[in-house]
Amino acid sequence: MNPQSIGRMTDDHISEIREYVAAQQRQWRFVPELALQADVHAGRENHQEMWRDGQYTIPTYGALPDMVINLSSGELFSAGELGDAFKLGLLDVVIRSSEALFAGNVITRLAQSIGYDSGLPMETIVRNAQWGNQMRQEHLMPRGFPTELDRTVEQSYAAELSSKPNL
Repeated sequence: MNPQSIGRMTDDHISEIREYVAAQQRQWRFVPELALQADVHAGRENHQEMWRDGQYTIPTYGALPDMVINLSSGELFSAGELGDAFKLGLLDVVIRSSEALFAGNVITRLAQSIGYDSGLPMETIVRNAQWGNQMRQEHLMPRGFPTELDRTVEQSYAAELSSKPNL
């Protein structure tokens, strides 16, 4: 095997990986909404890149450029250089965290972080839901990301809050 055939093999594999990631476009498009819900429930902006920028960054090791997935198109690209640096960065991702290239794993992780049994005070949950609706309107809806997931949190908790006596 010569260096040119290794280079072709690497290019073929990169094309296959990019096609694999892009083939999950429908699933990737749900990530921003789930990321926003996870942040709403946590009361922190841990996933803002996903819902604000529509991107999912997969960190690489050392000085290699991070890999980025455009959550609208499913396109996989490099946050930095192209060429050999991109190849090495993608190889690093495949070796260390290939599960990050599967939209189902990202969705599952986000869904697991969403839950209302967080022990947060009701006022905080309502405030977080209101903030989430505002961010949804400002960042997700204008870019056409799906937002048909549960929107009743604010109303249901606000109703429950108003029926409780003030302590």
